[in-house]
Parts: sequence; structure tokens; C-alpha cells
Amino acid sequence: MDQTKYARLNSLLKLLNKQAYKADYVIDVTNGRSSSSKDLTDQEYETLVKILVKEVEPIKVVYDAKADRMRKKVISICHELGMHVPGTTQIDMLAVNCFCRNKGMFKKSLNQHNNDELRQLVSQFELILGSYYKAAKK
Repeated sequence: MDQTKYARLNSLLKLLNKQAYKADYVIDVTNGRSSSSKDLTDQEYETLVKILVKEVEPIKVVYDAKADRMRKKVISICHELGMHVPGTTQIDMLAVNCFCRNKGMFKKSLNQHNNDELRQLVSQFELILGSYYKAAKK
């Protein structure tokens, strides 16, 4: 399993606060063949990710057009930064939410930010994008 897949799996487990059960999940998916995620086949990896994604409870958000535009701006910036699901052009929302929770100003998922927080989060992502382009020019 490559590093990107390994990181995605660990992010899901961390999001669910189930890092301690990683070996149990791997044993279940591999039918007892292995307890190490490094031994997962691509099909087993996909199965495990689907199981973990189903366990993530969706966050209910009241629709707000202004907040929606700011969230879309953050997602657009993430697209420019290359935060995609491996092998696709689809944005890896798990990575975006993990970034917002770990490195964002307010330490919460994208959809949990209110309008005032989103304005500051957009500014933070714009600064990151500026740094990204500045580093790319070197």
C-alpha cells in the first residue's frame, strides 16, 4: 500500500477515534490473513475505506448561501493545491476536513464553521495558496 493510501486510512481511523482498532479492522477485511495494513491488497483497502466512511456520521448544516460560497472557495483552493483522492480529480474532503481540524484556525471540520470563521478560513487558505505558488516559482 502506498503512503497516500496509508495516510488516508489513518486519517479515517483518527477521525473516528479508532486508531487502537486498526489491526482488528485489517484482520476482518483480510479474513484473518494479516493484522498489518501494509499487507492489504487494493481491493481490501477499498473495502476497509468504505466501511470506515459509512461509520462517519454526516454533519447536518443549515443551508446558508454566503457560507456555501465560502466553503466552495476553500474547496476550489484545495483543488488548486492538489488535494485529490488518489488517482482522480475529485477533492479529498477527508483530507480537507483533517487539515481544517488540525491546522485550521478554529480546529473544526469545514462544514462546522460559521460565516465569520469561514471568512478567516478562506483567508488562511488564500495565504497557503500564495505560498504554494511562490514556492513553485523557485
